[in-house]
Amino acid sequence: MTEPKTQILIVEDDVRTAETVELYLLSSGFETTVAHTGPQALALTNEKAFDLVLLDIMLPGIDGWTLCRRLREHSDAGIILVSALSTLDDKIEGLGLGADDYVTKPFSPRELVARARAVLRRRSGRAQRILRLGDLRLDRDRSRAYVGPRELDLTPSEYRLFEALLAAPGRLFTRTELVDRVEGDCNDRTVDSHVANLRRKLSTDEPQRFVETVFGRGYRLREKPP
Repeated sequence: MTEPKTQILIVEDDVRTAETVELYLLSSGFETTVAHTGPQALALTNEKAFDLVLLDIMLPGIDGWTLCRRLREHSDAGIILVSALSTLDDKIEGLGLGADDYVTKPFSPRELVARARAVLRRRSGRAQRILRLGDLRLDRDRSRAYVGPRELDLTPSEYRLFEALLAAPGRLFTRTELVDRVEGDCNDRTVDSHVANLRRKLSTDEPQRFVETVFGRGYRLREKPP
């Protein structure tokens, strides 16, 4: 399976600056998305999981301070604030809101790419604590699971099943293997029940969108949900 590219969201109201940053990031092998307003950026982060957000502060609609705070409520993405505000108090406030770095304008695009790589490297140490596939995310440190920004209300058994599936997308788990993941009195039939409940919580309109049944063999998490 091809390793997915790192997803970076560029939030910048100046079109020329956004285009320049995007060009450097694309040439460095990253996948980019651009937003020019605060509301547009918030909508994008609610729809898609990003690895890193380059966030201007002076934005129309919703400012970068507010966006940074809201992102930290539902996202584990790295955040680099990029702003013409250059006082020490500004930097302290940004880092206090949860940003990983603060870059002042004017800046060198090459330096920004280097800082982006540094933030991604630092945060990669948490990779085994955060499981993610597309919009699916599980935070082992907090024992919380999400589809996009929506937190799932999972039972302990559903959480352990979801953790096993998300740790190995595409792998076929037999019912016996999944029984071993669930504590307490469990058998093939109760595993089927737990999987059915997990499916409904992951997607109310398409029960098999994420977790696929392999007839007569078991279950697996789709590597590329439809």
